[in-house]
Amino acid sequence: MADSILHRIRGADVARAQNSLPPAETSAASTIDAVIDVADHGAVRITFARIEHKRHRTRRVFWVADRAVRVEHHLDRARRNDIISG
Repeated sequence: MADSILHRIRGADVARAQNSLPPAETSAASTIDAVIDVADHGAVRITFARIEHKRHRTRRVFWVADRAVRVEHHLDRARRNDIISG
């Protein structure tokens, strides 16, 4: 497994990725990924974990960033192939 670069990503970028996720209350998944473009790192896949917190009668469910890794952006590769072939 690749080393996480989450500690190098700005909070604003993590928040942008988190805002693209479905609501944690209605999601059945325990983890979910979001791919965003980060200025200093290129395409990054951030994995979020679904956390449920209960206190007395109150229950809160939310996403927490767990790890981040660099990925090759598939759209960029497709564009490069179109340019080379055409």
